[in-house]
Amino acid sequence: MSENNVLVIFGSTGDLTFQKLLPALADLLKRQPNLLKKIFLIGRQGNTIEAYLQYGLDRGLDLISIQSILPMLQYVYLQATESKDYIQLKSLLKPYDARMFYLATPPTMFHLITENLHQNGLIEKSNLKHRCAYEKPFGENSSTADVLNQLLHESLDEKQIYRVDHYLAKPLIQQLIKIRMQWETVGMEDYWHASNIQAIEIFAYETVGILSRGKFYDATGALKDMVQSHLLETLALLLMDLPKRMDDVNAIQNAKIQFLKSLKPIINEVVFGQYQGYLQEPNVNPSSITETYVSLSLRSGLDRWKDTSITIQTGKKLEEKKTQIVVRWKTGGTLTFNISPRVNVEFDLSWYSSLPPSLQKHLLALSHHPFAKHDAYENVFSDLIQGNQTLFPSSSEILATWSLIDSVKQKPILPRPYQNSKDLMKGR
Repeated sequence: MSENNVLVIFGSTGDLTFQKLLPALADLLKRQPNLLKKIFLIGRQGNTIEAYLQYGLDRGLDLISIQSILPMLQYVYLQATESKDYIQLKSLLKPYDARMFYLATPPTMFHLITENLHQNGLIEKSNLKHRCAYEKPFGENSSTADVLNQLLHESLDEKQIYRVDHYLAKPLIQQLIKIRMQWETVGMEDYWHASNIQAIEIFAYETVGILSRGKFYDATGALKDMVQSHLLETLALLLMDLPKRMDDVNAIQNAKIQFLKSLKPIINEVVFGQYQGYLQEPNVNPSSITETYVSLSLRSGLDRWKDTSITIQTGKKLEEKKTQIVVRWKTGGTLTFNISPRVNVEFDLSWYSSLPPSLQKHLLALSHHPFAKHDAYENVFSDLIQGNQTLFPSSSEILATWSLIDSVKQKPILPRPYQNSKDLMKGR
């Protein structure tokens, strides 16, 4: 890995950069101070770093949290639509051979910025030291995602493109492949199929509403916001056939694609909900039928999972904040991966006691494993800078997840009003 690394953030005046990206970078560079030499912040607010930081204070920036990286920051005023403005940026980047560009911008800007970077010589196609990361959403359906992939491939090879899904960088999810690789050595993978597993359930519940995201959320909804990217990708990591090597990125991506393409939604079991009070949220259409809750039942066509029930549930304004995967065994008992806010692995003793001693020992060790508490965006930046694409979805994965979402969206489903999860269970 080159030690002459520079990071350029487009969309640096957005809430995401102030509240998540910069604090995550500061924490990462405390642990690995040699990962970056410089951070350039691209925006249209003011023209000095002092003015930029003052603007950030009004948008939720905690200046103390980024104190350690202040000497590395340089603000650059740039109109993303003006090709000539990239010339100044090119001169600033000349000393750096390894260049990372992070686009925390609306998706409508992805192609324009990438094309300008390429045409003005800031990135070279096929140069793997030049990488571009793109915040979600990546497309609005399979057609728009396909077009966006094609446009980006005019300037970049697939191996230079990092489609960000910060959920996949959460500590426990990031370890799922490693955990399953360990399972193969102790015999746990022999239990990991439909003959033993009755059901797989993924829950992603939030107690808050849409906060200040009315305009975005009302045009998106829970199915596209959470299921298409975060939760389907998590499911793929959990249930894909394991590649032979953990460091074989292509094999991992191909295994995920094969699993994702095998999934079919059970349309008559899909439930949408909308929390009471949603229609009064700022920037929400008062007659909106956008869902804030989804229960999605799935089946896999792969022999390994063809008889296992798969359910994804996600929603806002629910009684409990939790993100977890629950595995229900045919012999009774559960194995639970708690992803957030708790980060651990739990199992039911009745099931555990039926396993061979070697597996009992392994699971006991796993349940006491201290998963790192690094913020997900720390892991995103670490992998981007080090060129590790393992947990960044490929173009084919994106199309596979959007294709499934498109099939659910073919027939309008009116959301049920709810105050709590019990309202969503009525009549089911």
